[in-house]
Amino acid sequence: MGNQNPGIHIPSSGACDPQVRQALQDIVRHLGISSIPVFDSVTLKGSTASRLISVDADQTLESSDLANWVDGTDNQITRTDDEDGTVTLSTPQDLDEHTDWKVGTLTVWNASESITMYVNDDEFYVTLSAEVPIATGMPMGLLLTLTYNLD
Repeated sequence: MGNQNPGIHIPSSGACDPQVRQALQDIVRHLGISSIPVFDSVTLKGSTASRLISVDADQTLESSDLANWVDGTDNQITRTDDEDGTVTLSTPQDLDEHTDWKVGTLTVWNASESITMYVNDDEFYVTLSAEVPIATGMPMGLLLTLTYNLD
């Protein structure tokens, strides 16, 4: 079809059922060549409720689980496929208040102070950093950093 509607792709003869091809041609003829149809809703047969929709290698719409779209990050975020189309994101270590957990360096800070704890060559260090104003209310100040070896 030379004057094909840009919003509706009509497959070539033999590429689909002749009745489907004819129905698409009828739609284009009734809507006009320059129309672009807009739908309020579309129902996809064979899709799974509450799932994402993706396009496979043959450009066919299909249901897709969230696990196909979300990955974890080594040593930071673990992604678990819940086998129901959803995923659970978690940290590799339990962060409960009664849990012993391991980090390479720990920094605790607020707007103007920080405390960093780390181990170097089996020695434990604590670094305290604080902004000290030159005078009350001045936007400038000094940044003091002290490092202590606690071994």
